[in-house]
Amino acid sequence: MYIARHPLSPLDFNKDLTRLWFVKAMEVRTGGLWNTTNKLIVVRCPAETLIVSESGERIGYVDGNEINEIPGAAVFQFCDEEFFTLPMDLSYTVTITGLGAGEADVSVIIPTGLNMVSQYSYEGMPLEDDSTIRFISSPNEPGGEATTSFGETYEPNEVPVTISGDTDCARRLRSDFNHNGRVDFFDFATIANRWLKSCSAPNWCERTDLTYNEWVDFSDLDIFIESWLWEKPRSDLDYDCDVDFSDYALLANQWLGPPGVPSADVAPDAGDGIVNFKDLATLADHWLEGTTP
Repeated sequence: MYIARHPLSPLDFNKDLTRLWFVKAMEVRTGGLWNTTNKLIVVRCPAETLIVSESGERIGYVDGNEINEIPGAAVFQFCDEEFFTLPMDLSYTVTITGLGAGEADVSVIIPTGLNMVSQYSYEGMPLEDDSTIRFISSPNEPGGEATTSFGETYEPNEVPVTISGDTDCARRLRSDFNHNGRVDFFDFATIANRWLKSCSAPNWCERTDLTYNEWVDFSDLDIFIESWLWEKPRSDLDYDCDVDFSDYALLANQWLGPPGVPSADVAPDAGDGIVNFKDLATLADHWLEGTTP
């Protein structure tokens, strides 16, 4: 499960830079976001979000303090937006507590295929200081009825969403099994070690079943060969296989501060803990690398 919190316009995976980065980065981190048992919840409002699992473990914010008690869960921050990753095979109670007067929009996004998700959206739910909105998200009912402390109830609207096609970039990123930015002999050893093995979600043979046909076979090797010795541009911060204005925007957002997620601290090789002129010079050196004229 993924959870994010930010006062933004309605979710648009195909146009919003934040969501585009999120999809690409989380696909790399999880080995294929839309082929695992993960889901995304986006909360947009001035509020604190706290998620409690069916066993009582928590992740989120209490009095401005971040907590994480759920095994396998993690928190990612991008600009003013927080992303919480959690296993999807459990039920969670999501509580949104207002930090001021306003309205909350909530989306629950469930992967339904390689490039498709179902989005359950709640819109215009009222919040005031210390008022709450609460709903349960379970494996069988991702978007349950939401109830506010004012006694109002909201049912989500379900909308199918297409994420992206299986592009050359996506295939190259998937072929980099160890996430070192290159498709090389280390990756070849990984696919060779799982050759002709049967696979299933969510692991897909450590992601080596590139075609998701439940076998590591010649169809996967064909994709791997197409990506052989490919190297991700060093300043490609948003994982779209090129260096352009979206990468510059990420760097500018972290300028003269500590690196964020994704990190713009690309120079020197291991980074130096600050985003500065070294990183800008590296981006300039790679400017428009990977783009199509």
